[in-house]
Parts: sequence; C-alpha cells; structure tokens
Amino acid sequence: MAQRRADCGILDVRMNQDNECFVCSLQSGIRVFNVDPMVSLRAFPASLVGSARLTEMQHRTNRIAFVGGDSAPLLGDNVVAMLDAHTSKLSAAYTMTNRVLNVRMLRNMICICIVDQIVIYSLDSPAQVLRSFHTKSNPQGLCIVTRSTADRCLLAFPATARPGRLQLENLNAIQPSTASTSSAPPVVIDAHQHDVACAVFNSSGTMVATASEHGTLIRVHDTASRALLIELRRGSEPASIFCLNFSETSDFLCAASDKGTVHVFSVKDGSLNTRGTLGVIGSWVGVDAQWSLAKFTVPSECECQCSFIGDNSVVALCVDGTIHRYSFSLDGKCHRELYDVVIDRY
Repeated sequence: MAQRRADCGILDVRMNQDNECFVCSLQSGIRVFNVDPMVSLRAFPASLVGSARLTEMQHRTNRIAFVGGDSAPLLGDNVVAMLDAHTSKLSAAYTMTNRVLNVRMLRNMICICIVDQIVIYSLDSPAQVLRSFHTKSNPQGLCIVTRSTADRCLLAFPATARPGRLQLENLNAIQPSTASTSSAPPVVIDAHQHDVACAVFNSSGTMVATASEHGTLIRVHDTASRALLIELRRGSEPASIFCLNFSETSDFLCAASDKGTVHVFSVKDGSLNTRGTLGVIGSWVGVDAQWSLAKFTVPSECECQCSFIGDNSVVALCVDGTIHRYSFSLDGKCHRELYDVVIDRY
C-alpha cells in the first residue's frame, strides 16, 4: 500500500490480488486501470464515493472496498464502504471502533485492520464477524493475505512480544456458513531485529518475504516450516520499503523503497544475484551478501507499488501519477518499455 499526497491528487495506489489491475484512490474519487495493456477501466467520481484514502479490489470482480479521507470523505475514517462496480451503488458498510488503516479481501471474507486489531467479516449479507485478532500496536496497518487461489489461506500481521516477528494465521477453517472460530495454532516467524514494515506472500502461499523498518535486508521464509530460505540485501543504508512482490512463478522478487530504486532479486537461484562482501554487523548480516540481480530508478522518495508482468518485466506505479515499466535480463541489464503519466492521459 502506497500512501502519500501528490500534486495529481492521488492518495493511494494499490494492485489487485492478481497484479492485473490497479486502483488509484483520489481526492476526486476512484479510478481503476488495467496493467497490461495500460488502459482505464472504470471511474467513480467524488459525487458517488467522496475522496478516497485507500481502496481494495477483489480480483477482477465488481466488489471494491474503500475508506474515505482527505477533504471530502463520504463516510468517517473508521468506516469501510463496499461499492458494487457494476451498479455504481454502495452495497455494504463496516464500522470499526477506530481509524481504518488497511483492508484486504478474499473471495468470501474481508479483513479490516485498525491500530491494535484485525477483524474478519463474511462478505455475505448480512455480514458476520468470523474472527478477530488483537495485535501489537500496528500504526502502519501491516496486514497481508494470500490469494484466494492459494493452497493455504493465510493472514499475516506483526506478532506481539518482541519486534521483528510476523504472525501467520490459517483461515481455511473459517467459513462464513458456520462462522467457525476454530483454527490451527498460529505460526510465528522471527524475521528481523526491528519491526516488520513490509511483507508479501507468493502466489501459492508457501513463501513470505519481509523487510523491517530498517530496510536493508529482505528475508524469505517458508510459511509451513518457518525456515529461512534466502536473505537478500537491498542496500547498506536504512530505507523505507514501500512494496515487495513475487513473480507469478516465485522465481523473482521485486522491492521498491524511498531511495528511488526498484530492485529485482532472484529467489530460487541465488547464483543470479550480485555477490558482495560485507563486514559482519552483529549476527544478522552474512559476510557474503546477495544483492539485487537488476534495478531501475523511479522518482526519489515517491511511494510506489511494484509488480511483475510475466517473469522478466516489472511495472512501478507511483503516487505522483507516473508509470514505469522495465524488462530485465539475467545478466542484470534493464530496458525501459513504458513511461507514462496515468492521471494526465487516461
């Protein structure tokens, strides 16, 4: 989730679960775009939805969840509204006890995150509360879910007790028809020394990539065994990681940060990554670090979302309204395929 005010009026940019579409939350409403080819799909004006602070699509269905904000919100910042994109009408609303920080949708559930709790509702009518999880203070609203098509339906959020831990909850046992509260014991991954700031599952839900608020290292763990699969180095200086994303095959991982660089790493074949020698810092940094296979630049300090198109092309969607698409080769060369300003042209 990328959130920072830009001159073009974009408050948030987010990919859908399949990385095939993206949605812009605007001062003037909501816009939905297709990624490849880059075309505008739908526009919902402020007269219908108000100014939108964050928006979540449900794959390519008609369900769009949004939270108002900025100068002219339709509803309070503690309310998630559900928009039917086919009828252009509001179909439901979920009211929380505090400001909504994040929203994630599955096929039959919606997960709503506030500062110290995540509540899961059914998408049936009327909505039912299926589960709720109390979390440590989570002001960034870190909350991720696997795709609805994944073998395991997982939810992840910062675990309590100490920094750097990620808690995984198996949602397979939660069914809207029964509102069952039974579930397998949570899995806790000790991922970093500092608080986890960004995380993402791969398409099958078998791996999770994380970056801490320090932003120098990215670690990929197995979600079942909790084993560390690979450690990747973004850089030696602290940075804010805005986005992580796996390729569809999980062969590669991309990462965007406030340094104005999008990095591409090889996950399954570490020999493709650039190797660099570092001095040991504590017990968490290896001497032989794996740096990115390839990288390209975007506007510095501009928050963005990045994702793969196929296995050799990456698109970065920035909150200044710019779109950047680069292909990369296994020898680390990048070639710009597209640059555009989405709000101006579409």
